[in-house]
Amino acid sequence: MCDRSLIYPSVSGWISKMEQSQLQILLIEDDPDDVLLFRESLAEARTVTSKLELAGTLSEGLRRILNQPFDVVLLDLNLPDSRGLDTLRSLLHQATIIPVIVLSGLADDQTTIEAIRQGAQDYLVKGEVTSQILGRVLQYAIERKRNEKQMQIMLEAMPDGVVVVDSAWNINIVNSQTEVVFGYRREDLLGKPIENLISEFKSIVSLGHRDQDLAAPAIRTIGLGLDLYAQRKDGSLFPVDISMSAIETDQGQMAISVIRDITDQRKAEEEIHRHLKRLEALHAIDEAIAGSMDQNHVFKTILEQGLPQLNADAAILLLYDKNSQILNFAAGHGFRTQASQYTSLSLGEGYAGRVAALRQMAYIPNIQVSETGFLRASKFVPEEFVSYYCIPLIAKDEILGVMEVYYRKPFEADEGWLNFFNALGKQAAIAIDNSNLFKELQLSNIDLENRVKERTAELNRLNLELEHANRAKDEFLATMSHELRTPLNSILGFSEYLLEQRRGPLNEKQEQYIQMISSSGSHLLVLINDILDVSKIEAGKLNIHPEIISVTEICESSLNFIKTEAIKKSISVEFINDTSTTTMRADPQRLKQILVNLLNNAVKFTPEKGRVSLEVKISAEREQILFSVSDTGIGIKQNDLNKLFSPFTQVDNSLSRRQEGTGLGLVIVYKLTELHGGSIQVESEFGKGSRFNVVLPWKLDESLSPENKPNSPDLIDIRNRAQSPKRDLILLAEDIESNVMTIQAYLSDYGYEVIDVPDGLEAIARAKEILPALILMDIQMPKMNGLEAIRQLRADSRFDSTPIIALTALAMPGDRERCIEAGANEYMSKPVSLKALVRTIDKLLAK
Repeated sequence: MCDRSLIYPSVSGWISKMEQSQLQILLIEDDPDDVLLFRESLAEARTVTSKLELAGTLSEGLRRILNQPFDVVLLDLNLPDSRGLDTLRSLLHQATIIPVIVLSGLADDQTTIEAIRQGAQDYLVKGEVTSQILGRVLQYAIERKRNEKQMQIMLEAMPDGVVVVDSAWNINIVNSQTEVVFGYRREDLLGKPIENLISEFKSIVSLGHRDQDLAAPAIRTIGLGLDLYAQRKDGSLFPVDISMSAIETDQGQMAISVIRDITDQRKAEEEIHRHLKRLEALHAIDEAIAGSMDQNHVFKTILEQGLPQLNADAAILLLYDKNSQILNFAAGHGFRTQASQYTSLSLGEGYAGRVAALRQMAYIPNIQVSETGFLRASKFVPEEFVSYYCIPLIAKDEILGVMEVYYRKPFEADEGWLNFFNALGKQAAIAIDNSNLFKELQLSNIDLENRVKERTAELNRLNLELEHANRAKDEFLATMSHELRTPLNSILGFSEYLLEQRRGPLNEKQEQYIQMISSSGSHLLVLINDILDVSKIEAGKLNIHPEIISVTEICESSLNFIKTEAIKKSISVEFINDTSTTTMRADPQRLKQILVNLLNNAVKFTPEKGRVSLEVKISAEREQILFSVSDTGIGIKQNDLNKLFSPFTQVDNSLSRRQEGTGLGLVIVYKLTELHGGSIQVESEFGKGSRFNVVLPWKLDESLSPENKPNSPDLIDIRNRAQSPKRDLILLAEDIESNVMTIQAYLSDYGYEVIDVPDGLEAIARAKEILPALILMDIQMPKMNGLEAIRQLRADSRFDSTPIIALTALAMPGDRERCIEAGANEYMSKPVSLKALVRTIDKLLAK
């Protein structure tokens, strides 16, 4: 006798449960001695509180089960009115939810083992029953039945068939859907090999797979790439998908297999495949029609491509001659004899003639039956045709012929077939119509080619004119930029220099006049820059150069631009930063341009003692940063909002007489925001103010902490540079005398010695002579331009590391890139801010 303590888990956790309620036990046993044995064992079992009911026959036991609930049944398989496994099956059929323990006279009896397979929860050997074993077996049986019931409930909820097999591939559990799918009763499947349902199961699932699943449980699709079929009780086969997952149970390793009937899916796939094949055939015919005017080649393609998709054995194309009103053979495919080639039918004669006359499809189930009246039946006897279909070929409402298809077996078309046959007929009609119109098309093509040539020549001429116009516009803008920036460089430079009062103090009037000169020059520079930016936008040449920048510094720097005007109008300016974020990735110059334009407009259109604010918010979830500029100004009417981003437009033209501006600022803001990958929205109420919201991309991982943020050149202190005892030598290549005077005087006050030359050739010669610490190179100069001079200097190893700053009054798209590519370290557009120039020089010389 085996030690049950090794088989069953500890019952210590169950004792409290069993003490809470009395087990209702039904013992179906006809032997009085065995009945006495079980009574005594139950009485001695300390872990079980029970009430025992008796039944001496199976029929009595079944009656007791119907009238009274029981927690467990002890069943002797050999009773006066039933013997063996039939006893168990009869009981399980009626008592589906009650755990059953079979009683056997022998250990490891085959009948007992089979009883476990068929649904018994456990077994007891009569001569080996003790109170301890009985208590454990009872509780184990109840728990096991409860677990099985829970699993069965779960399996019953599944829409597919579910089969649980043991390590011997025998079926232990099935759900109701399995019965529906396979046509078996549950009891007919339990204990049977899985191969009864799927013959290939063991060949596609190895024990290795199951061991692998137990180590790392997962649902795995079985037989990938294979066509798997299952067999119903009636012998019919159907396609299935199988998913399997291995589990470890108290009965050993088992596998849960989900079996899905994919008959409908397979039919749908076949229909899709058939549809795709038909589309491919129609496409091949389309290509033949479009690529060839050879009628015979096109007809051959139609029949060769169409027949397989129609599942037809043979087909004929008959063409209609309008003059003779005869249908004549044009092409055929799939015939055993040449009889079809001699077909010639009058309009209305035979089935083909009637189809052409009535313009309706015809179908004959069997052309060999004389009653059908198929005129060519005798000629086609060797062909052994049965079914026949014929459709008219119509194009532009004219009958052009008919198409006939033949089958050597009975065939009845479905909707998909009819649709394809009609499409094939339309293709054939198009091919015939194309062939008939070939000569006319040739003449039309010649005429069309001539017209195309004329149109192409006209387009080339217009494109050339447009190219010349664009080039002239670019050259004009470049020239105007240079001509305007060159004097502005001196005007703004000397203004900036004089306002610093380094050569002596100015009286109040002098300072006021120079400030007005500087302000007017700055305004003119803004207009020039706006016009150039719009030109770059239209040419698609406006680029941005993103880098990690300080949000606070950009905002504060932008606010500084409007501070003076705001103070003049007693406008309060507020900066609200609702975020701890200190940095973002953007083009600092262009972002500042966006904010300054919006802030300038806010101040410009806000009455005295109004309010302007700049607010910054972060949306970490959306990875966005919001810059919001609001004012308490005049506001914008709703019907004027769509004009805001149109160039050279102000929503109220009367304002242009009172306010400076060209109407380009918001156009530039809109485009710069787009280039940053952002968007801009406007909220406004007429008479109360406006809010412009600029939303830009922002990512946390692109931010830098303040201590890691690169130093801004704006932070370089130049206030006491003049006290430096060492005077670095700077070579200035500049052909405009006023610019030379401005830069030379300013840099001299900041401790630099400046030597000037008027052209690129002299710049190269003088640089080799004096070996300057830094070179300022104008780009537009006589004899040799600055770009070529930079290239030649960089070719000399002595100037490999000499800093070169390119200065240009062009400031056109691509200028910066060309200067950097030539070898310049920095690029500055005229008019140059002298303070910015000193900061850049200090940075390059590591001051």
